[in-house]
Amino acid sequence: MRVIVAIGVHTFREAMRAQVLYVLAGSGLLLMGGAALLAPIALGQVDRIVLDLGLTGMSLAGLLVLTMLCTTHLAREIERRTTDVLLSKPIRRADYVLGKYLGFVLTLALLVVVLTDFPSLALYTVTGDVMVRPLFGAGMVFVELSMLAALLLFLAGFAGPLVAAFVL
Repeated sequence: MRVIVAIGVHTFREAMRAQVLYVLAGSGLLLMGGAALLAPIALGQVDRIVLDLGLTGMSLAGLLVLTMLCTTHLAREIERRTTDVLLSKPIRRADYVLGKYLGFVLTLALLVVVLTDFPSLALYTVTGDVMVRPLFGAGMVFVELSMLAALLLFLAGFAGPLVAAFVL
């Protein structure tokens, strides 16, 4: 179990070095700007438009991050032969794959938590109440992105990064 967590934390750190935070900040600013632009034409449904725009942006940003990370990260490690060094140790291949998946899920969790704050803040400024609806939607987006991460990791492992990106 320690091996899986260590590989997961290392994958998470690699994702943070890949400047995923720039994608987070850019998507959040786009969401807030889009909500501000669409609020005047909402005809009384401002909260619904802000929530829909926020969840859609969260899903698209997660998809972008997943495509960039899962496909390039595993291919880069295979190309640099760091997987050969790791797998020559007493580490099972299943532990390696689960650790990679754990790292990608940690990155997605950070993405979803940060991007949930933007629609919540926009809804609070528009309606004046704190709503729970963005949390439920963000939970479902996290489940969706976690399943897509598993699929991408599976495909990138044997089919290559380009095929995995096209399948998604």
